[in-house]
Order: sequence, then C-alpha cells, then structure tokens
Amino acid sequence: MEPATDIEQGLRRAAPEAVLDVHRFRDQLTITLRREHAKRLLGFMRDDAGLRFAFLSDLSGVDVVELGRAWRFEVVYHLVSFDHNRRVRIKTAVPGDDPWTDSVVDLWKGAIWQEREVFDLLGVGFRGHPDLRRILLPDDFADHPLRRDYPLRGKGERENFPVLGKPRPRDFVPLFAAAKEPNAGH
Repeated sequence: MEPATDIEQGLRRAAPEAVLDVHRFRDQLTITLRREHAKRLLGFMRDDAGLRFAFLSDLSGVDVVELGRAWRFEVVYHLVSFDHNRRVRIKTAVPGDDPWTDSVVDLWKGAIWQEREVFDLLGVGFRGHPDLRRILLPDDFADHPLRRDYPLRGKGERENFPVLGKPRPRDFVPLFAAAKEPNAGH
C-alpha cells in the first residue's frame, strides 16, 4: 500500500467502516473511530511512512453522556508526527455498558501510566494492559470520580477519610543539618 499523506483519507482507505466522525476546528483535526478498529488504526498511523505519528503526547478520557451520542465515553489520543510536523486528535468511542478499549502500551510505552489514570478516574478498562490498577485513588475506592453522574461533593469520602492529625515539630528531621566547618575560628 502506498504511504498515506492525508490523515483522514489514509484511515478511510485502511478501514472505511472504522471512521465515525471527522471534525476540523482552527486547523485541528479530530477523528473519532470505532473501538473495534482503533488500535489497528493507531498502529497504522504510527507506522505508515506518509503519517509517522510516532509520539503519543497525551491520552485521556471523557464522559460524554450529556452530549447525546450513541456512546458514553471517549478515549482521546493526541498524536504528533515530528517527521511531517503534524498533530492529530484521535477519539475512540466507548459504550457505557461495556467500558473498555484495547491498550496501546505496546505501541507507545508511555501510555502505561495514562491508561491507568483513565481507568482509575473514569472507569474505562484497557484490554491487554500489563498492569491495570488504580494509580491515584486508594485501591478500596469504589467509584470513578470523573464520571458525570458522580456527585460534585462526593459520596461521603471526605467525611469518612481517616485524619492523621497534625505532626509535632519533633517528628520532623531537618533535611540539612548545620554542619560545623573544620578549623572554624582558628
């Protein structure tokens, strides 16, 4: 296959049924993909000589339940092609009743932490992730606070969180102790 130079056309040529939406705003291109095709197409975008989106600058998740879409979540990939001096935003549509998508850690190693953050705060799983567990919240925390249906004031976590108390001054060890200079005063 000849290298793709136009991002949208390259994706449509690689998998015509995969592209759900294309949006341009202020010279920024956003393409929404079906979950089933996202990992393969992200790999295509990384490896194709005409695209070469070799750098994943950010991976995040959004709860779009209030926007009236057929899916509840979007996993958002911000990709950079240094070879062609281009950026693109790729979104993966993730249904709310089965919130998962394929992990891209094998494509971009740095995604390991970002996928864990999306899992922790939004509850979207990543199939094939080598270490998918909470990264910011305690392991026994039952919810995902970035979901739109999560109450703004929480569900009582603040009131039930263990308070450690104020440390006493003697509990602190000085980071740098005043060192005596040798031969001082001689």
